[in-house]
Amino acid sequence: MTFYLDGSSDNHDALFNKVVDPIWLEQDASPNANAMRQAKNDSDKKPPCWRVLHRVTFVSRVLPPLSNELPPLERAMRAENVDSNWQLIKKLEPFVRPYTGDVTRFNQAVEDALQRHLPELYPHRVEVKQYMALYYGIEA
Repeated sequence: MTFYLDGSSDNHDALFNKVVDPIWLEQDASPNANAMRQAKNDSDKKPPCWRVLHRVTFVSRVLPPLSNELPPLERAMRAENVDSNWQLIKKLEPFVRPYTGDVTRFNQAVEDALQRHLPELYPHRVEVKQYMALYYGIEA
């Protein structure tokens, strides 16, 4: 999610004191650096600047290389050519999304999808159902 905060002169100071790399600002000869230096040097004119905040709500994790020390679920995911949690969600999504309003039907849809499309993961269905329920915000 992205939030735009109203313009404030304090944001001008925050930009140059917390965001912009001072070494880049001093040493880079690019037009962007020149423009930023000009904006900073107009210290008597601190125009209100917008502030943008980003909130990350999900991070996909790429699994480590296959080895004998991997947990069983990760080994099974690799066997099904699923390299990350996000890929698992995307592979199951078409089969489970219509049932996110009903816990029982959702769990059954996850099991059916695993059995038909990702059979190596079926023995781990309890973990996969928990993970999918967390992703979709379904109370088990």
